[in-house]
Amino acid sequence: MSREEHALEGAQAAASRGSFPSLVLALTPARLHVLGRKSTGLVGGWKNLEPVAHIDRSNLSVSKKRHGTVLIIGLTDTTTGKVLEVEAQNVGGLGLKDLIGDIEGDQQ
Repeated sequence: MSREEHALEGAQAAASRGSFPSLVLALTPARLHVLGRKSTGLVGGWKNLEPVAHIDRSNLSVSKKRHGTVLIIGLTDTTTGKVLEVEAQNVGGLGLKDLIGDIEGDQQ
């Protein structure tokens, strides 16, 4: 198992245990970084971000599906087929549409 696969499985396991009640997605020219945070408050919520996983943009595919008012974003590493699903809330999704638009632009 590669380091990326191990990191993604760790992220999924941590998310399922509730270790990170909130995830931050950061997009660089080369990668999508998934960062976890244990605090979701408006003040200090950006402190102590922990790296959870990353996917190279060239190997990244995004899918979206809606369940009621919740948007589920699937981030797939196309080299491994591993999917990290993220629930996007209406509140706190600052910049989410831009981020997804950038990723989808890569796929075209």
